Amino acid sequence: GSGNTGEHGTAWISTSQIGSLVLSLSTDYIPKSPPSGKTDHTFGDSCTPAPSDNQPPAYNLESRGVIQFTKTGSNGVPLDTHAGASGESKAYFGVYTDAACTDQVAGMMADSDRTTMVLTTWAQDGTENATAFLAKKNEDDIPYLRKDKGVLTLLSGTYYLKELVAPPGYKLDTTVRTATVPALPSTDNDSQDLSNVYSSNVATIEGLNENKWPNTENQVTLYKLDQYGRIVTLKDGGYLELIVEGEGNTFLTGEDTIRLYQNTGTPAKDKNGETFEAGKVPNISYDAATGSWTIKGLFDIGKTYTLSEPESSVPENNIQAKAFAFTMGADGSITVTTGAESKGNPLEVDGNDYENYYKSDSVNNIVVLRDVARFLTDVGLEKIDSTKDDKIANISFTLWKYDSQEADGTFTNLQSVLGKNADIFLTTNEDGQIQLSVSFDCYNVDIVFLANIDFSDCFSKP
Repeated sequence: GSGNTGEHGTAWISTSQIGSLVLSLSTDYIPKSPPSGKTDHTFGDSCTPAPSDNQPPAYNLESRGVIQFTKTGSNGVPLDTHAGASGESKAYFGVYTDAACTDQVAGMMADSDRTTMVLTTWAQDGTENATAFLAKKNEDDIPYLRKDKGVLTLLSGTYYLKELVAPPGYKLDTTVRTATVPALPSTDNDSQDLSNVYSSNVATIEGLNENKWPNTENQVTLYKLDQYGRIVTLKDGGYLELIVEGEGNTFLTGEDTIRLYQNTGTPAKDKNGETFEAGKVPNISYDAATGSWTIKGLFDIGKTYTLSEPESSVPENNIQAKAFAFTMGADGSITVTTGAESKGNPLEVDGNDYENYYKSDSVNNIVVLRDVARFLTDVGLEKIDSTKDDKIANISFTLWKYDSQEADGTFTNLQSVLGKNADIFLTTNEDGQIQLSVSFDCYNVDIVFLANIDFSDCFSKP
């Protein structure tokens, strides 16, 4: 016999000699129930089939195809959607029959090349055989999704694609796009492998350039400043520490901790202070002019991260910044989860309201990890002999602050800067010097005066 496919995928079959005809149908050929009042085709000992009056055929060839596209970053470079260590998310799309995306008939995950998104029966959470996609049928009782010879195909028609899980380090794209699986053209090749035909019948996806679906990487810009907005230079070898919370969670580097250094050449290292291995270097840069790190594509949606300043990294004239945690949202914005109410002076010095250990902007994710500088400027005192210019050691002073001084010499709101106990005092070293910024925990003092409380018999009190 011979066969060909007519319009709309109908299989037409004729015989070249008298006798019986046996049809061997693969899963590509789908038996259909005969119309009401009709019977299946039968063939007798003649060239004329039994049905008359143009009875519809008993078997139709389904028109099917596939949906696939490449996942890329905003720069058009394909993304490895399986990147990252254990615990990292994988990109996943839902395929729906309705624009509201309520009737899901298939999923999409990365193929073996790790960048091309293809049809899958897997669920959104990455579990296999947890869906009933293969059982979902249209009004003609034909499954939308079929699997034959290892190939998943969809009936020709219009579908809607929605990203449900973004690639690690990228924002979730909420755009719903239309995908149209075209109807197969007619063919008279009865020996053709329909699995290959279906695989090459690729859907057209609305709004994609070169069949690439881009995602935008999430970004956080981190500044290291003091309460006056000045760049804080960490101690030699100093760093900030970024940790991903949760057992088993890691960064794309494969580790749970990253150190941030004020070094334009090597702004980030691993938890041991070693450089990252090839292929695991995070996208982090440091701008010395602004004292900021720009961190791209590092944070995964829904995970919580802690940023802190080790005590060993705090400059001598600063007070250690308070650590805080934040969570990355699907839209790329961060939410501070701890430390959000951390305002006021950590030393509880009266009359000061220190604010903004952090500052978060939902659009640009600007974060300021602030040290508290003890003085606006570094203050030094040297005690000398007014006659000989000799430096005088072991001379003690109290230190006071006030709001204003009256004409009679009295002070308003007089307070000891050295603490609530006025007996605490400063003493000159062997060089006759006192370095105020490293001598006591005080900051944001506008007007101060020193009171000499100890002097030798050789000198008069100033």
